[in-house]
Order: sequence, then structure tokens, then C-alpha cells
Amino acid sequence: MQPTREFVEFEVDDKENPRRWNTWFKGFIVVWICFNAFTITCYASTYLDAVPYVQELFHVGSTVAKLGFTFYAGACGIGPLFLAPLSELYGRKWVYVGSALGWTAFQVGAARAENTATILICRFFAALLGTASFSNAAGTIHDLSTPGLFQSSSTMLFCMALFMGPVIGPIVSGYIVENTTWRWIFYAAIIAGGVETAVFAMLPETHHGIILMRKAARLRKEQPEYDHRSSFELERPSVVEALRITATRAGSMLISDPIILAISLWQTTVFGIIYLFFDAIEESESRKAGGVRTPERRLKLGLLGAIIVPISLLWFGFTTYTSVPYMVPIVASGFYGFGFLAVSLSTFYYTIDAYTTYAASAFAAQAMIRSVATSVFVLFGTQMFSGLGPRWATFILAMIGVVEIALPIVFMRKGEALRKASGFASLEAEHDHVDASSDEEKQSVDDEKQVWVEGQTA
Repeated sequence: MQPTREFVEFEVDDKENPRRWNTWFKGFIVVWICFNAFTITCYASTYLDAVPYVQELFHVGSTVAKLGFTFYAGACGIGPLFLAPLSELYGRKWVYVGSALGWTAFQVGAARAENTATILICRFFAALLGTASFSNAAGTIHDLSTPGLFQSSSTMLFCMALFMGPVIGPIVSGYIVENTTWRWIFYAAIIAGGVETAVFAMLPETHHGIILMRKAARLRKEQPEYDHRSSFELERPSVVEALRITATRAGSMLISDPIILAISLWQTTVFGIIYLFFDAIEESESRKAGGVRTPERRLKLGLLGAIIVPISLLWFGFTTYTSVPYMVPIVASGFYGFGFLAVSLSTFYYTIDAYTTYAASAFAAQAMIRSVATSVFVLFGTQMFSGLGPRWATFILAMIGVVEIALPIVFMRKGEALRKASGFASLEAEHDHVDASSDEEKQSVDDEKQVWVEGQTA
């Protein structure tokens, strides 16, 4: 006689449910992930202060030396493509640990490098392996909370960490180079990475499917007369299927999903320009729109940012005359920072709300375009501004920004239709996670599972 099949779900006020953990503890998890993201982006731009020393020591030109930045930024867009699906299939914790450890190990190689090739290779693989927080932070935030203040605050903090890193990086590296040597840029990274790896190893798993799968395994040992299973366990793909998903999911979203493609291009412009200005400030929005919580409500802030970006660029470019007080373009760059962060927050919130469970893969797809495209900005930025002059160079960027104002308007008007056209977003709308916070919701989940069991045993 076969054991009776029993599905395992979180009970009401289940202490194993990450959403029921202490708020301060959940906050610490988010802060630590944000710190990791900050570290990764910070060390993208810190390398630029090492470029003159790499040129002199290894006798290479400026463009070759700057490839250390290009390789790093490009790899930041590739790494999440396999790190995101791995976290969705095998949990968050050990992906974070392995990612932080890999990033730290290749910093050691870069610190001890005796030629340019070693630096370029180590920089590439450090970013390739170290960017788990770029994509998986969205999944972790979803694990820990439902839409509300905590989720909104966590997303805002993550955006600030992700995009403030390039701003703080030159300050950190400038201090290091002034007081020690350029190699201490990498030694400092090793220290930070080692601490992050150790803390990640002590944090618990947050992936609901993995937690429930382990709970089911524990219950099978305690109650052998029942075949305890989680839905995640039954739906979890084989290793071969997992590799296929790893290779194709984010890429498929990138190619076939107009939302992901458009948002990626939108983010790319403002993200790339930030490496030219190194300025940003913060703002966020998280309110209901008439009681209807659609992802498109997030785009109001993005529309404001999209309008501010070209205005601030024109302001900056055409006030760079020597006759204009220096504070005028500096204030303009501050307004650009506001517009930049407004777009970033808006698109990050929108992606989480629209893709929920698949948010990690969505972030990975966006990161691939954003990082690969912006990796070349540092190579042509100097030539562009010196060749065209600051006024016409920023004018071109501003005109691109003007065209992109149409994106949030289109999304706000046609967003629902676009999400229906997206297989990933529409599936999420149909199979959204139900948090067992009430007896009625719990009963609804149980009823659905019972129907599934009856269908399997019929």
C-alpha cells in the first residue's frame, strides 16, 4: 500500500515562512544583499583610478588598460543569466555564497597580476561569478515580503546600492591610491568579499520552494505513513532541464518580451550616462492607484524621471561656458541624478510587480543589455565629449532621452496588453503566490492541491 500523498504548505503564522520572520532580521538580510550589490558596482569604477598605473607598469595604451573596466561591466550583464535561474531552482543562499567567494578569489588574482592579460581575465571572471545579487535580490525581496512598505523600501535601498556604487567607487579608489598603492584597490576588495562570503554562509535560505521541500523531507522521515511533498518538489526540473532553462529563460525573455527589451534600453541610457557624470540622488514611490495595484502604477515616477533627464542634460551641456558660474552645471547634474534614480526605481519596481517569481530572470535579461552596452561607454565617452564638445555631446544624449519619454506613456496605456503578450508576466498573473496569512487563503490553496492529487491518482 502506497503512503497517502500529503502536500506541504506554510501554515498560518508558520515560523519557517520567511515572510513571518522578524522584520529586523529580514531587514538585515536585505541590507547585506544591498551591500554586496554596492560592493560589486563600486569596484567597477574603482579600477579606473588604477588605469594610469597599469599603463605605466605594463607599457600598454589607455584603451587597453581601460578594458579592465569594459570586461568587468560586460561580465556583470552575463553572470546573472545563469546565476538567476540557479537561485530559482536550487535556492538563494548557496548561490550568494558561491558568487561572493568566486568574486573574492579572482580579486586575489588581479591583486597579484604581473601583466595586463591577468588583470583583464580576473576582472572578467570576478564580475561573471560575483553578480548574484544583481538578479537574485528581486527574488529574495519577494521571498521576504508581499507588496507593501517593506518591499518598496527594500527595492529602493537595492536601487540606491546598485547605482550609488559607481559614484562612490572613485572616492574609495582615490583615497586608496593616494595613501597606498593601486594594488590595494584589489586588496580592499578581497577583505570586503571575504566578510560578505562569511555572512552569506550564516544567513538562512529564503526560497519558499526549497524551504518547503526540506520540510517535506523532514516530515517523510517523521511520518512514513504519509508521502509528504511540496509542489515545488514535484515541479522541479531535472538537471538537464535546469541547464536548458538556465541557458534559455532570460535570453527568451530578452528576445520575445517587449517589456523587458524596452525597459532594458531605457535603463541603458541613464545607467550609461551615470558613468560620465558620477552623480545620483534618491526618491521612491509606493502608493495604490485607485485601489488597483497594477504594475503600471509604478511608472508615474519613471515618467517624471524621463522628463527630467533630457532637461537636465540640456541644462548641463549649455551651461559649461567659462562665463557661467561652475555651480550651475553642477546643480544640473544633481537634477540628472534625480531623474536617473527615478527611472531606475520605477523600472525596478515595475519588473518585480510584473514578473514576481520570474523577477530574477527578468533582472538578468535587463542586466545583460544594460551592462554590456554601458561597458563601452568609458571607451568612447572621452572621445565623444572632446570631439563634439560638452554642449553637442550632451545634446545628442538629451535627444535620446526625449524619445524615451514615450516609453512610460506607452506602458501606462498599453501595459496590461503587453503583459498578456508576455508568456512570463501573464503566467505570473495566473499563478501568483498565495501567502497563507488567513484560513480562507490557506483553504483555497488546499482545495487546489486536492484537485491536483485527485487528477494524479484517478
